[in-house]
Amino acid sequence: MRRLRLVIPMRCASKHEGQEVVRARQRPMKAPKSYRDKQDEFRTLVRADPQLRGISLPIWRGPVGFYAVLYFSDRRRRDLDNLVGFLYDACSGVLWVDDHQVYQSGERKILGHSVDQIVIDIWAYDPLRG
Repeated sequence: MRRLRLVIPMRCASKHEGQEVVRARQRPMKAPKSYRDKQDEFRTLVRADPQLRGISLPIWRGPVGFYAVLYFSDRRRRDLDNLVGFLYDACSGVLWVDDHQVYQSGERKILGHSVDQIVIDIWAYDPLRG
């Protein structure tokens, strides 16, 4: 496989999901969800993509290029570096063996979009061609 485009819907929890009922003036607490749990959930969504049926994972064992566009329906501030780091970690073992294989990358964040989703383009990267 030379190139792959995945469109992954994000399951953004509503503001009040997982919050405890508290008295006035107390800050509501969200139920904690670990980083590993979020990665596993994301990996499950990637593996469910029809393009990956019948393909042994991880797909790439050599250098890869990576480009991600993250669409959010709200306008909350998010740190793009942290989001991309999460994607790198979550794709390890599924799309590539380890994130050190990423030789070229690009990211973009779009706020106020109609749908929460992540579009990922991955391709076999040739270090000699660039």
